[in-house]
Amino acid sequence: MNLRIMNFSPGDVVIRCGDTSSEMYFILKGGCQVLRAKDLSVIKTLREHDYFGEFALLYKTPRRRTAWVRAQVYCTLAILSASAFNTILAEFPEQRELMREKIKK
Repeated sequence: MNLRIMNFSPGDVVIRCGDTSSEMYFILKGGCQVLRAKDLSVIKTLREHDYFGEFALLYKTPRRRTAWVRAQVYCTLAILSASAFNTILAEFPEQRELMREKIKK
């Protein structure tokens, strides 16, 4: 499986607004903040077991990232490639709809 583990220090940028990407991230340890592009205000705080970056993979569109994500504390992230994501969803198709419902909230 195409899963990479990376460590980030507090303040490190994980996702840059405007970048394109075909990966999603799972927080194994620590936490991250999602920041509004316009003024870098905190939209949401993510903790262990949360994930982000799934939108482009779910909708299979090369999208530019619409927000910043930065490490709030020391954290360890698992990074899943689009190809591995699609392989998993082929085996567990119900997960696609569960993720889409989460995005709508």
